[in-house]
Amino acid sequence: MTAPSPEVRHAGLVVCRLGGLWRGGLIVGPSGSGKSTLALKLIGQGWTLVSDDRTSVFQSSGRVFGVAPRPLVGLIEARGVAVAPAPGQTTRIGEILAIFDCTLQRDPCRIPAAARETLAEVSLPKLAFDPFDAAAVEKFSLALRLAWQCNI
Repeated sequence: MTAPSPEVRHAGLVVCRLGGLWRGGLIVGPSGSGKSTLALKLIGQGWTLVSDDRTSVFQSSGRVFGVAPRPLVGLIEARGVAVAPAPGQTTRIGEILAIFDCTLQRDPCRIPAAARETLAEVSLPKLAFDPFDAAAVEKFSLALRLAWQCNI
């Protein structure tokens, strides 16, 4: 029996070192929703890019991982500027702990009900997320650390 091939998602993956491993959040949403903008903000605060725009996801031992498809390794789009090498450090693989959905809501809840999405046969927390919020980096970091603490 062969392992299933990775699923390619229209999403970016940004990670940091948590528990000694690269772990982070999958940033999803339609074109122009702010995925790359959020990734650039996070990279500016020391986070590490795995992939931008497309991410191949797969499951191993009950955990979900993401990698950049080969033509996109190390690249990021800065809308209105260029597709260019990502600033700062990049890595080839990262564990996905949560999904951040940049599909904007007109009236977001103060404390939304817990939502989940199955990705590569694993249920992960999913948050509606505004990448243009002034505190987006801090909220992303907090949500990711909470997701990690729930898994350890």
